[in-house]
Amino acid sequence: MMLVVGLIWAWHLFIVLAYFWYRARPSDDASSPTFSWHSLGVVIMTAVVFGNISVWLFRTLDDAQLPTKVYQLARVLDFNGKHTCANLPQGASVVFIGPDQNKVLIDSNSQATPGLEEFFGREASGWETPPERFAVTDCRVAPAP
Repeated sequence: MMLVVGLIWAWHLFIVLAYFWYRARPSDDASSPTFSWHSLGVVIMTAVVFGNISVWLFRTLDDAQLPTKVYQLARVLDFNGKHTCANLPQGASVVFIGPDQNKVLIDSNSQATPGLEEFFGREASGWETPPERFAVTDCRVAPAP
C-alpha cells in the first residue's frame, strides 16, 4: 500500500516539477500548460501525512517503548475483569488461555490504562512496565445455585 501511495506521490510531484521546468525554458510557444493545483495539494498533503506517520513511528513507538505500549494495548483489548472464576477476586483482570479456556493469566496491575490520545500522543514514561512473569492459575467456575 505504501508503495502505491509513494508512486502516486511521485507522479504528482513529476507533474508539478514538469510545469516549472516547462515555464523555465525559453520558448516562443504561446500555449502554456495550466498549473495543477490538485497535484500540488496531493504532494503537500502526502508529505504531511507521511511526516506525521514517521514521527509517530520513530518517536512514540521506538524499540525502547514498544514493550510498554504493547502491554498497555493488551490490557485494554485482551484483559477483562468480568469473569466467573470462583477462586479469583471479582474484578481481577484476566485473559483466558488454552484450548479449553480453563486457565487464566492474571494481570496484577491496578494502574488505569491510558486513553487513546495519551497512548498515541506521548512517550510511555511513567507508565507501568509489563511484569517479568504473569501469574497463571486454573479457573474454577462456581456451581450454579
